[in-house]
Amino acid sequence: MVRALIWLQRASPEQVLATVPPEYVLNNREAYLASYNKVKDAFSPDGQFNEAGAQNTLKYLAAFNPAVKPAEIKLAQTYDNSYAQKALAKYKR
Repeated sequence: MVRALIWLQRASPEQVLATVPPEYVLNNREAYLASYNKVKDAFSPDGQFNEAGAQNTLKYLAAFNPAVKPAEIKLAQTYDNSYAQKALAKYKR
C-alpha cells in the first residue's frame, strides 16, 4: 500500500488512468479523471495516519453509528504507523 501511495504522488492523472481496468472507467475517461483529481489529495502521501485524521474518522463514525462511543475509545491504540514506516524505509527514494 505504501509503495502504491508513493507512486500515486509521482504519477500524473493520465498515468493513474492507464492502470485502471476499463470497466472501472465506464467509458468516460474525462469523468474518471475529474473524479480522481478531486479525491487524490485525500490519499495519505506515505501511508501513515495522524491523530487529526483519526479524530475526524471517529467523529464521523460516531455521528452515523450510535454504537460508537468516542469517550470510551483510546484513539492512540487504534492505529500504528510502524508498518508504514518500515515500508517507507524500503521504498521511499
